Amino acid sequence: MKIVKIPFSGITRNTDDGICPDGECMELINARIENGSIEPVSKPIVIASLSGSYKEIYYHPLTGKYIAIVASDGSLAEMDKTFQVLGYLSPDVKGTTKVEFIGNVMCAITGNGIKYFIHRNDVYVYLGILPSLPEITITKKMGSEIVASDVNLQYGRNASESQIKAFYEASYGYYLKAIKQLNERGYFSHSTFVRIALRMYDGSYIKHSPIRCICLNSSDKLSVRVPGRYDGKMNFFGGDTENTYWSEKDTLDPQIFHFGCMGFKPDFSYDSFNLEDWNDLIVSIDIFASQSIRGNLRMTGDFDKTSPVYETMCNVSRFYKIASIDLKGNLSYPKMDVSADYLSLCEQLTDDAYTHNNISAKNSYVYNSRLHIHGIKSDIFQGFEKDYLYDSSTGSTGTGNIQVFTYIRTNNGDCVVGKTFNGISIPETITPYFMYPDSRAYRMVIKVSSGTLFKVKDLELKKHPSLNLSCFINNIKKSNRVDGGRFDFYTADDAVPFSIELWDDIDIPVTLNSIMESDNMKLKVSSLNNPFYFPAKSTYQFQGDIIALQSNTTALSQGQFGQHPLYVFCAQGVFAMQVGIDGSVAYTSSVPLSRDACVSPYICGIDSAVAFLTDRGAMLISGTTIQSFSESIDGFLPSCVLSSPVIPKILGIASLDGNISSAVFKDYITGSKIGYNYQRSEIIIANPEYSYSYVYSMKSTKWHKISLQISSFVNAYPDTYVIVQEDKSSRLYDLNNNHRSIATMALLTRPIKMGTNAHKRILQTALRGIVKRALSDLYLRGEPVMFRSESLDIFSDVGFYILGSNDAEHFSLVSGKESMLDIRDLVTKMNKSKAYKYFMVALVGGVRSDVSLNYIEVIADQSFDNRLR
Repeated sequence: MKIVKIPFSGITRNTDDGICPDGECMELINARIENGSIEPVSKPIVIASLSGSYKEIYYHPLTGKYIAIVASDGSLAEMDKTFQVLGYLSPDVKGTTKVEFIGNVMCAITGNGIKYFIHRNDVYVYLGILPSLPEITITKKMGSEIVASDVNLQYGRNASESQIKAFYEASYGYYLKAIKQLNERGYFSHSTFVRIALRMYDGSYIKHSPIRCICLNSSDKLSVRVPGRYDGKMNFFGGDTENTYWSEKDTLDPQIFHFGCMGFKPDFSYDSFNLEDWNDLIVSIDIFASQSIRGNLRMTGDFDKTSPVYETMCNVSRFYKIASIDLKGNLSYPKMDVSADYLSLCEQLTDDAYTHNNISAKNSYVYNSRLHIHGIKSDIFQGFEKDYLYDSSTGSTGTGNIQVFTYIRTNNGDCVVGKTFNGISIPETITPYFMYPDSRAYRMVIKVSSGTLFKVKDLELKKHPSLNLSCFINNIKKSNRVDGGRFDFYTADDAVPFSIELWDDIDIPVTLNSIMESDNMKLKVSSLNNPFYFPAKSTYQFQGDIIALQSNTTALSQGQFGQHPLYVFCAQGVFAMQVGIDGSVAYTSSVPLSRDACVSPYICGIDSAVAFLTDRGAMLISGTTIQSFSESIDGFLPSCVLSSPVIPKILGIASLDGNISSAVFKDYITGSKIGYNYQRSEIIIANPEYSYSYVYSMKSTKWHKISLQISSFVNAYPDTYVIVQEDKSSRLYDLNNNHRSIATMALLTRPIKMGTNAHKRILQTALRGIVKRALSDLYLRGEPVMFRSESLDIFSDVGFYILGSNDAEHFSLVSGKESMLDIRDLVTKMNKSKAYKYFMVALVGGVRSDVSLNYIEVIADQSFDNRLR
């Protein structure tokens, strides 16, 4: 006869029952391993019973409110700190899969795009998707500048060759001087490109307008009196923007010549618009223009067949701010120098990074105040509004319809989108510059119909060399200015605006094929503190589908910044993205860490590590080190539960028979969610399809289970709140119950061998433990003051059972004891049953939460010791 003391361990399944160390548990439900002992896990506290069913609940730290996703339709409900529903947000938001917060902006990730809210004056204001620019009409205001020569010049048939050469050289300089003075007054010479965009609070630009080609043509005329003693006029016609005046062409005497230049100043008009909801997100509507686009004055009569103006127009990429409209509709258009030297010092417009496309995502993550999205889907932009079609000085031919179709090569195949404008004024000439804000567009078909008039134009779009757009510019031709072409000048003239009457009459069939473009391998990162704008430089491509994102940063508060790497979990493995230091880019490099692929998109960041689930089990990643923490629980389920009906019956005493593991751990974790209990340093793995959840203690490195069917976790750091679905309602639980209470637990050990496989008999068993001081105890003059059911029995409706088996498979009840009241230890009666090779200890029922179960003490006797000799 000997006394054996067996300490407890957590759930272990990676070894055979015949060789497992004594004290390992087959099931440990609602009890954890703490400091080498077993401590009951108090029942979670119900903090709210919600009448509706909610998939997820998110805490918004800046507002102190909760946002819940309604399970039935994905709409959003607003809750206060007590989880009372304050109301439902916009009915336009359905199918929400996730909610993110950056400052006071809330982003609802839906299948129809990212929908935005802003918390203002204690109310969530629905913003929807990014707003569009108001229609802005651009007209031209003509102006001129005339410069008199400083010296007398000689020109004409009576002038010598040297005098004519001197005239050419001088006139070239005077023209440049006139153009410069014209630019200083805010007038452009020849032509310019204008583009408009919304300026956001961080200085970024979104929703860029189409590029508008503003140029002088034959309808633009100006007659200006020449100053001086001669009563003459200088006339300008369209492309002839430079002119020279002298009183007598064939004068024999040198005289003062006047050199003039005509230009235009863009003028802007628009109807009233309403962007009031965006007044603290959008600062203004800014107007930008390129430098004047013009050719070169030449001092020879040589004819140049190539046009430098066309190449300049095709390559225009820099636009400079010249005016601004505030959100109240006030135009700020200062008188400014628009010469090339001055404009180069002005603020430039950034490129448009697909801000016209409506983007949705499968998943999202916020890190360092940037919104990260992946599993991206986007609607292809249908096209710009009609205002850009009109030439700035065109007439009308009546009312009709215009259709603009664009062909685009996307990641998912060719796409054809269209925009139709019905019942609009049909212009005589149409814009010479057609564009689409995507460099993958390659063709555009325009159809015009008005009464009996039907015209079609098929355009081949050219990819812009530096901007994200494709464009077509109508042909331009040479304008001969002075005296038979002695000054050859290339500029935009009558050939630039399209004359619709010259288009084709034969229809071109077009079949619309508007698709939803998707890319699961691309990661988009927004600007800092700006979830509305995703710069092109912050787009990252991976070789496999992105499953999830996470950084190993403790969630101390919203808006925190860290230099920890961002882990990207892909179908091809795990990558670490190094955070950019200077802020010019979000991430500087991507380093592969492992080929492990996630079996669940739910990743959890814990203290200095990240927990994720793979087909190899549960993994932890810290820095560049990845290791499994589920080896002990990876394995086959104990078959003795099925072959021994007594085991489910024992667990059924506490109604925990439904929490017996019904799936191996690797199957259980597929699709499971992960949470972290910061107060207990425990990782919780919950599959909503099962009535139990697994818990891993970072302190003891042991596993246990809780009898709670968790559907999701709430980001309410440092609290650990979970949602449990109950029929058509939801309950919110706090997993940390620090009050003294009764925990309904189940402890079921694996087969106990006591060092040998020989037959042995257990004479008596004792479960040793101690009573700890509860957190709610208060002592007054040495006497305890009781709170919250402090008088509860140590063991309440508990059963302590010993089972035996000869094959570690089929177990029979040997002895047991139930309902031991107010006694610290559970001790069974003396047992005189037959001997067994294997034994199992089961403790099932209510145990007070301040009890610590230290070990099992067994008085055993091998059967041959009592054999007669």
